[in-house]
Amino acid sequence: MKHTKALKVVQGDEPSGNTLRIHPNDGFDLGLMTYTYQMKIFNNCSAEDFNHGSAGYIEGTVEQANECPLGTVQVNYRMNNKLSLPQSVKLVAMKDKLLLLHLG
Repeated sequence: MKHTKALKVVQGDEPSGNTLRIHPNDGFDLGLMTYTYQMKIFNNCSAEDFNHGSAGYIEGTVEQANECPLGTVQVNYRMNNKLSLPQSVKLVAMKDKLLLLHLG
């Protein structure tokens, strides 16, 4: 499993749908090399539930964009409300799964 450092959550009108946007350098920390990835997004569950895929998840997209400031994750208002995201999160990736760990 690969993970990022703490990322500040920024909400706005973009990106659309169930998309998380990160800077490519943060994506590199997760082992992501292409522009977009379809992933199962798990929200603040235990490591065991994440590893087994037994927790609820949202089908979504992780998008890398240079326009996204380094050290942030951008989400739209609707996605932020679905996930009840705090001010910062840590992202953990494993194959086609992404875990959002709430930090505060």
